Amino acid sequence: MKLTPNLLITLAAIGLTHSASAALVAQWEFDEGVPTRSPTNGSYTTYETVSGTNSGTFWGASVRAYDNSAGIGASPQGGGHAYFDATGTGNDPHVIVDATVQGNLPVGGSSRTIMAWINADASQPHTGNIFSYGTNLTGERASFRLDTTGAIRFEVQGGYTYGGADLRGAGWTHVAVVIDDFNTDTTTDVSEAKLYVNGVEVESYTSAAQAINTVAGGINTSIGNSSQNYATQGFNGGIDDVRIYDTALTQGEISSIVVVPEPSSTVLIGLAGLGFILRRRR
Repeated sequence: MKLTPNLLITLAAIGLTHSASAALVAQWEFDEGVPTRSPTNGSYTTYETVSGTNSGTFWGASVRAYDNSAGIGASPQGGGHAYFDATGTGNDPHVIVDATVQGNLPVGGSSRTIMAWINADASQPHTGNIFSYGTNLTGERASFRLDTTGAIRFEVQGGYTYGGADLRGAGWTHVAVVIDDFNTDTTTDVSEAKLYVNGVEVESYTSAAQAINTVAGGINTSIGNSSQNYATQGFNGGIDDVRIYDTALTQGEISSIVVVPEPSSTVLIGLAGLGFILRRRR
C-alpha cells in the first residue's frame, strides 16, 4: 500500500466525520443516473440514487435534466450534477422527490438547513427554484430559490427573505438557508431565516413577517423547480449535492462543508504510521 498525498487526504477524510452528519435527512449527489446531454422529450426517465435507494425521478415535458459538465464544468463537490434547462415555454425539468424521502423532511416550524451547490445561468426565465416542498397555503410551503435580483431567497406562502449578490452567471456557488427560532419567542418566522453564500452569512431583506408551518404532504417535493407550478418557476443551470438537515447548522459547520479542510500534521503523521504498519505486514 503506497501512501500518496491523495491517499492520505482520502484516509483523513474518512476519519474526519462531519459533526452534523447524524442530522442529514436527505441528500442528492447527482453522481449516477444522469444523461450527459439533453435527451429528446419523453425518451429518458431515471432515478437519482442515494445509498442504494431511489429518491427522485427526473421529469420534464419540454426538456429533461442532464449533466452539462462540458458546458459549465464540474461542481466543486465533484462527480456529476443535474443541469436544468428552464425554457419558460412549458413544464420545465425538475426532480420529483420520492414520497418516502419526502416524509423525512422537516415540517412545521422545526429547525432545518437546506443547502446546495448551484451554477445559475445568466438567463433565468422564471423564479429559479432550487428546492421546494409543502402545500401552497399560508406558511405551509417552503421554497429555496433565486430572487428576481439574482440573490438567494427563502420564502413561504405569505412571506420571504433574500440577500447577497446576484448569482446569475457567477459560476458554481454554495448556498444555504438555516431555519430556527433564533429569537426564542416560540414561533419560527421567515424573518429569522439566515442565508449563506459560500459559507458566509449575507445581510438580508425580509417582507412581511410570516410564521413557518411547513406541511409536506399531498404534493410533489421538487429539485430544480417549484412544488406548485412547473411551468413558471424552473431553475436554469446546474445543481449539485442538495442536502437537508433537521437541525440549524452553525456558520462553522456550513463552512466545513463548503471547504474540506486539509488534514492536520497530526493526522498525516498518524496515517503515515498506519502505512508503515501495513507495509510491515505485507
